[in-house]
Amino acid sequence: MVKIHNFKFEMLFESGIRAMHDGYYREAITSFYVALERFYEFSLGVLAMPKLWDEKEEELDEKSLRDFAKGLDILKSSEKRVGAFHGMYYAVNGVFTKAFPESQISVRNKAIHQGEIKTHAETLAFGTGVHDYIKVLLREYKENFPLGIHRMKYVEEGLAWIKLGGQLKGKMNSLPSTLIYTFINSNDGRYFESSETIEHYMQNPTMGRAVRQETI
Repeated sequence: MVKIHNFKFEMLFESGIRAMHDGYYREAITSFYVALERFYEFSLGVLAMPKLWDEKEEELDEKSLRDFAKGLDILKSSEKRVGAFHGMYYAVNGVFTKAFPESQISVRNKAIHQGEIKTHAETLAFGTGVHDYIKVLLREYKENFPLGIHRMKYVEEGLAWIKLGGQLKGKMNSLPSTLIYTFINSNDGRYFESSETIEHYMQNPTMGRAVRQETI
């Protein structure tokens, strides 16, 4: 077993880029939007981080993480997930953040539920819109919650092991880890300074390539 050291939403967005690269535009829109949904879950973890770590801020608090996992199980629908994100954001920051545009959601609904076949340009515009929305919030988290993004990797791994019925300590920390080169790279400071577009990235020979494998 090998542990992927990227966040779920990063990998799903990468899947959308690959689908678009190969001409599967409906599948690309699906992956882009699912990446956004996973990003909402990621955001809930970042915003709730003080509750998920122990008092000494040395490791995850297992009871709190299990309670968080139960809460995520309730948020199965897109509407619940979005509502929870905006509610948590307001509770932490005292203001509401900008919502993902309804016009973009309509593009997704028509592609998924009505079977509309989108063009390359329409798919690119949708993927760019999702990425722009995610990147603005990621930059904000990086500035306001400096440890939040880094610690979310441990939260995601802990949630995965809880789902499998395992414990937080032990095998999870001894698995070999692979880092995939992805368009969105939350833990790389260069990502936030980059102006690379999805189209430029699709021309990059390192797109989606594993760049490191190690045991951590």
